[in-house]
Amino acid sequence: MIFKSLKITDSLIFSSMLYLPFLASALPNNLEEMPWKTWQENANQKVQYRAVSNSNLIEIKGKATLKSSLSAFLLFIQDIDNISNWLDSTRDAKVIAQISSSESIFTVYFDNVWPVKTRQVVMHSKFWQKPNRSIKIQLTDASDKVSDNKSVIKIAVHSAVWLITPKANNYITIEYTFIADPKGSIPKWLVHRLSLKSIWKTLKNLQQQLPCSPWQKMHIEGIVEM
Repeated sequence: MIFKSLKITDSLIFSSMLYLPFLASALPNNLEEMPWKTWQENANQKVQYRAVSNSNLIEIKGKATLKSSLSAFLLFIQDIDNISNWLDSTRDAKVIAQISSSESIFTVYFDNVWPVKTRQVVMHSKFWQKPNRSIKIQLTDASDKVSDNKSVIKIAVHSAVWLITPKANNYITIEYTFIADPKGSIPKWLVHRLSLKSIWKTLKNLQQQLPCSPWQKMHIEGIVEM
């Protein structure tokens, strides 16, 4: 079976990459008090942002509802050969270390988003399924796990969270909340614009490709569906 040739953890690794180049350092204590502003939305997806106090960064939240099982979503994201078709501006990605079935370290390279130099993110990913059947993915910085490469700029990571929630009638809601600092000398207004546009495009790609994916016929053992 195709499923046996793939690693379940890799699916969550790559789902956690859904616009990773915008993870940053230092969350302010009063972040929850800042109001969200809607940048763009339609019936199936929304992208919002809000200011991060005492900095020139913004927090971004992308949310989408689409027809899929949890397993199909994870397996679709896991399809390495297909990543460049949906994850905006991805050049390359690979697993550095498989710590356990639910914990991994991986790296991703992004081109065509940030002017001049390629960006690299190195992440430690850990996931679990909650009692309400939603899946939470916690991401932290792991840039010390790879050697420095002067041809790319490493993105600093504080934290980021993915939440994948099953709904009735084989629908799921996916939500990714993060803060961005791609480093380098790029103007922050351009960083913000590129960040918002790119996550919108990535969510749109998922909307178009996931529901008709052959992974919809597969199930991951241990994942409890609605």
